[in-house]
Amino acid sequence: MGRIGYSIMHHYSFSTWTDYKTNKQIAKELKITPILDKLLEYKRSWIQHVNRMPRNRLPRVMKYYSQIGRRNCGRLLKKLRDT
Repeated sequence: MGRIGYSIMHHYSFSTWTDYKTNKQIAKELKITPILDKLLEYKRSWIQHVNRMPRNRLPRVMKYYSQIGRRNCGRLLKKLRDT
């Protein structure tokens, strides 16, 4: 959350800078859940959704996909006709 968001939280919690409250204390007081917690909850929900899919569906197949082989580093080699 940016500086403006924290100042708005301080305003709605009716606290001043002399109260010496941390942003975490104010967020807990206002019952605001952090965005990272919401993202983790969304991710867990999506994984459960994918696990309920049949085994042949693409999202479920891609969950267990592992790449075979590897690419060369650097730029592509010149072909004979490009020289």
